[in-house]
Amino acid sequence: MKKQFLISVLILSSISLLAENKLKLKKTIDKPKEEIKDVKNIIKINLGQLGNTGGVGLTYERMINSNVSASMGISGKYSSISVGGNGFLTGYQKTSGIGFMPEVRFYALPNYNAPRGLYLGAFYNYYNEKYEVKNYDFNNDEVLGSVSSTFNSIGATIGWMFRIKSSFVIDLQLGPVFQSIDSPSFFDIKSSNGSVFNKEKSPNTTKTELTGAFLFSLGYAF
Repeated sequence: MKKQFLISVLILSSISLLAENKLKLKKTIDKPKEEIKDVKNIIKINLGQLGNTGGVGLTYERMINSNVSASMGISGKYSSISVGGNGFLTGYQKTSGIGFMPEVRFYALPNYNAPRGLYLGAFYNYYNEKYEVKNYDFNNDEVLGSVSSTFNSIGATIGWMFRIKSSFVIDLQLGPVFQSIDSPSFFDIKSSNGSVFNKEKSPNTTKTELTGAFLFSLGYAF
């Protein structure tokens, strides 16, 4: 009798355990996938390169409707190196720049919770860069010079917007860019009295060219 009771308990326990595991499995299978929320705004840090300008930028993108967005980006660059020495005072060479880039995008995949997935974009980019030199002549008198270059670019891109946990964004885009650079070939290095000490070649060259754009951005959608 005792043996039959133990067998019955074991059978009931096994049935109960199987039923519980089946229920857990069903809940796992039936668990809904995480929903991608609809968002209207994205703030992105651009870490890639646009044409020849380089630099790091910040972009704000806003959805106009379910498939189209407009954005405005601002980019900047700054670098400075020391020059001179060997008995002369130490000077510098500085490069600084700032740019603005409006863009329109069309998210091509229907019912895909844009801004997300494949998109086509068109943009205009304005960028101004200033190159400055400070050094010293043979009498250790200060000599200075500077030159500005202007970049104007228009282009079209194809890209993909990844959204992780609905809010974290990875944005990759590439495409052709038509770019115009306006820059003097040489600029004057002047002494403190205003006289020209020498001429130096500009770091940029006036030209118009077809180049390419590659942008890699990280951002937050809300």
